[in-house]
Amino acid sequence: MELVKWDEIRHMIETSKDIEVLTTIKNKLRAYQVLAEQSKQSAEVQSRIAIYKARADRKCGEWLSDNIKVGNPHGKVNCSDMVQLKDINITRKESSRLQKIAEIPEDRFESILLEAEAETKKVTNNMLVRIAQETDKANRRQADRGSEIKDIEIRKGDFKEVLSDVMTLTLS
Repeated sequence: MELVKWDEIRHMIETSKDIEVLTTIKNKLRAYQVLAEQSKQSAEVQSRIAIYKARADRKCGEWLSDNIKVGNPHGKVNCSDMVQLKDINITRKESSRLQKIAEIPEDRFESILLEAEAETKKVTNNMLVRIAQETDKANRRQADRGSEIKDIEIRKGDFKEVLSDVMTLTLS
């Protein structure tokens, strides 16, 4: 008999649209993590808990990026309808970290979890945030390279003509 119903937990994470349900699941999974570590559960059990917590963290991050707006809502007539982080007991730092985790592309995120499951590794928030930052940095580098390539394409032409233009600029 399986005490923790993993399929049920995964279904709840995937289908939940309520941040309070998601944070409750996330907090319970964190409590399971601590309990599993303290009771020296197997690496497989600890890994499985970490994977489900990562899924809950990602889902919370998706909800936050969709529903929490940064700054003061100018022009809003009824601000009482807006959800604020303090209303859902999430700090700005936690919100930022969860949203970074949610920014990891879905296929990359799933491959991380599959690898962790296969190798019974523990997935941590720090690890996921670092991966999100590296992905963001790589995307920015790729965008910068794209603009450099456009510059090069503009300068296409006869080599002698380009060389004479350069010589004229240096002599001036």
